[in-house]
Amino acid sequence: MRILFISRNSSHAKYYRTLVSNLNLDAQLHVTGLPRWGAIKQLGQLSQFKHNEILENHLLRKKARHPKLFASNFVCNVFKAYLAVFESLRFLKFIDLLKAEQPDKVVVWNGKKLPNQTVVSAAECLSIPVMFFENGLVPNTTCLDPKGVNYLSSLPRTPDFYMQRELTGASLAAIEQAKSHKNRVADTPTESLPENYIFVPFQVPNDTQVVVHSPWIKSMEMLFEEVMKAVDALQNPNLKVVFKEHPNWPHKFTQLHQAHPKAVFANSVKASDLIKNAQATITINSTVGLETLQLGGKLITLGNACYALPEMVLSASSPVELKEQIEKIAAWQPNTVLIERFLDYVNGVYAIPQAWRRVDQRHIESVEKRLLEQDEFSVELNHQTA
Repeated sequence: MRILFISRNSSHAKYYRTLVSNLNLDAQLHVTGLPRWGAIKQLGQLSQFKHNEILENHLLRKKARHPKLFASNFVCNVFKAYLAVFESLRFLKFIDLLKAEQPDKVVVWNGKKLPNQTVVSAAECLSIPVMFFENGLVPNTTCLDPKGVNYLSSLPRTPDFYMQRELTGASLAAIEQAKSHKNRVADTPTESLPENYIFVPFQVPNDTQVVVHSPWIKSMEMLFEEVMKAVDALQNPNLKVVFKEHPNWPHKFTQLHQAHPKAVFANSVKASDLIKNAQATITINSTVGLETLQLGGKLITLGNACYALPEMVLSASSPVELKEQIEKIAAWQPNTVLIERFLDYVNGVYAIPQAWRRVDQRHIESVEKRLLEQDEFSVELNHQTA
């Protein structure tokens, strides 16, 4: 089997080089960047490049990162016009490259960000299967999925699938906590947290989890506003909301720190501590949601999440539903047996063991089996789709 890894010259490319050197496969790495003059011969394929979603998603990511610059419609229109031309040329380049290399599979990271989203479009145009890498859903693991990552993953969405399975015996690793950002100053000591509160972790605003997989919450400011409106509507003076900013986002939301008397920001407190002491966690779709399930907490999701199964979480797709779910959360109990079996499957069957930054032999062997469709997850998936 011929495998073509495609990446920018980044930490992912370094990881792929390690895999290429150690996999018992015909594997190669292509680092994006240089043009291919042969792309001119592929102009006839350009009509198959559907770039509207690519342009819109990338523009949304730019708006989140540089809100002042992209507040101008003129700047947005110029940027989209430039991007349309550039990505069209990139599409033709990868059509030419893939025709020349003729891989059996293409491997990219995430698949919903540029330049990889255009690479995926070229591969799909030529009917070449794509495998998608991403950070693991649980600690010390990596995702490698033939369908997509995050909400687009191949994980089954029906509770019956997990309830009918035997436990694998894999230990459910505790969710690791992100280290405090070195530039953050402790905002709230643990002892000053309110007695009764809901925990709401912020996510990276320009990440695909928000841009692509969050139908109605489009920013952290909107997340703050909608949660606080729902809590106000409950008219419970003792219920507070504790927010925690994402440590990987460079801009602090200081304008929100004193914006509501029931809102508290606890950036210095570990997420696990905030989960354990909260009445519930509300998230769009972050891995903090999985951590909440691992720690036995109650969870409300606002976006599309691969773990948002009935009986495991409560979901809200509108402000009205959010208020209703917060009202019922105290009396509602999740199905702990289903949660245990779901996490066991994710950790013991779906995940590639070991994080991609710490490659070991077991990790390499697991990647090879997944690429060859010889592991338990791939065999089951192929059986389901046969």
